[in-house]
Amino acid sequence: MSLPLKVNVVKINQSKTLRFGPTMSVSEACRQIQEKTGEGGDDHGLFQRGIEGKRPSRWLRPERTLQYYDLKANDELDFKKKHRPCKVRLLDDTKKTILIDDSKSVEEIVAVIGKKIGLKSPEEFSLQIDRRKGAWLTPAQTLHEQGVKDDDELILKKRFFVDDANVGRDYPVQLHLVYVQ
Repeated sequence: MSLPLKVNVVKINQSKTLRFGPTMSVSEACRQIQEKTGEGGDDHGLFQRGIEGKRPSRWLRPERTLQYYDLKANDELDFKKKHRPCKVRLLDDTKKTILIDDSKSVEEIVAVIGKKIGLKSPEEFSLQIDRRKGAWLTPAQTLHEQGVKDDDELILKKRFFVDDANVGRDYPVQLHLVYVQ
């Protein structure tokens, strides 16, 4: 039995209906798409757009099977790069654009941002969406699973405060961000 899916190859703006085995892994499906279209690579994945009020947008995890996602015949998937620029605002109103892997969890994205801007302890920080004042993003979920759009500006804030003794003067970026917050 095969599962016909409509695959939008984003880079070339083309859609093709391809057949997959339901027990095929997402990574095997990506390889098949790459072979049939000549597009993509290791930085590409399958993305399923959300349905308003029913399911958020999501990246399909490479190790899962297609049947795990309960895909139906002719469902649409995007085959696109996982990496994209992300706008991040610090509390001192500094704005950074950082290349992130959109399929990673918020926790993993914060670690990347922290490394890029020189934070000593990025695990003490988290992200908020500018349009949702005060609501923290869940660390274990991806941005899309939480309704974050590609053009949303994210705010990096210190989430956990232990005590002032843990804020070292040797780390000026972290010291400055804690002071501003």
